[in-house]
Amino acid sequence: MKLKIESLSRVFAIAGVMLGSFGALPAFADTTLPLFTATSDAFSNSLDVKISVDVNGAATSIVYTANGKEQSFGVEDLAQGIVLYQANGENVITLSSANFSSTLGGNINVRYLANAVSNSYGNFVFSIAPQGQNWGSSVTGSNGTQQLFTTMYLTAKRVLGQVVGIQSISVK
Repeated sequence: MKLKIESLSRVFAIAGVMLGSFGALPAFADTTLPLFTATSDAFSNSLDVKISVDVNGAATSIVYTANGKEQSFGVEDLAQGIVLYQANGENVITLSSANFSSTLGGNINVRYLANAVSNSYGNFVFSIAPQGQNWGSSVTGSNGTQQLFTTMYLTAKRVLGQVVGIQSISVK
C-alpha cells in the first residue's frame, strides 16, 4: 500500500510541475444567453439582445446585434446608458439602469425617441433577472405579476407617412 501512495504522490507532483510550467489554467469563457429580439416598422433590422454570464451565473455584459454587427457592453455601463440604435445622429433606443446587480438583475429603462420633430422621448421599463439556469426579461402585468417576454415590438410614429419616432413598445 505504501508503494501505491508514493507512486500517486509522484504523479501529482509531476502533474503540478507540468501545470506550473504552463502558467495558470485558462478561465472558463462567459456564456451568452438570449434575452429578447426587438423589431419595428420604424427600422428594417432586428435587434437581438443577450446577456453574458460567468461560470457562477453572474451577469458580465449586455450583448446586442444590430445591422449584422455584434457589440458588447459591461453591465456597469447600464448606469450611463447603452445606445442600441441611432438614426440621423439621434439616439433612438437607449437602455439604462440605476440599480442593476450582476447577481440579481434589475429594472431596465428603454428611452426611445418618440418624436424627432419635437425632440421628445418616451420610456418603457422592464426587468432582467436570473430565471433558474437562465436569465430572462419581464414586465409587470396588470395583475402585478412578472410576465416573461422574448420579443419586443416598437411601433413607428408617423406624420404624413414619414417615420418621426416610436409611438409605443409592446412585448410578448
